[in-house]
Amino acid sequence: MMVVPTTHSHWRLPMRLPREYDQMTRTIAAHLPHLRRAQCRGLALWVYGTLLAQSACQNAVITALLTRGAWHALRQRLREWLYDGADTADPCRTQVEVPACFAPLLGWVLTWWQGDTLAVALDATAHGDLVVALVLSVL
Repeated sequence: MMVVPTTHSHWRLPMRLPREYDQMTRTIAAHLPHLRRAQCRGLALWVYGTLLAQSACQNAVITALLTRGAWHALRQRLREWLYDGADTADPCRTQVEVPACFAPLLGWVLTWWQGDTLAVALDATAHGDLVVALVLSVL
């Protein structure tokens, strides 16, 4: 078991997580070296919960992790990982820069790839006049 210490006042009790979580954190850090330790731990918590829940739905992930902590504390941890650095309970200037993650993530996927061709899909989805999401997926 690994104990994840917290510094936030609303996270009073440490969360107990198994060795698999620690391995996920190390693997994420190896493939995404530009992420800070706290960012790797937050992403590993999402991945670990998603694997347990067999779903990436926030409520499903929290439910799967309930043996590891209280509902509201888990929800807050998972949500804060998605926030900008200044919007977290412990404001900081760092946040996950999505564009900086693209090349390392694609490289990580390609380390598993076996074959001569790689199928990708490109999709642009507009949300009104404000946001356009351009998504590249490896199929």
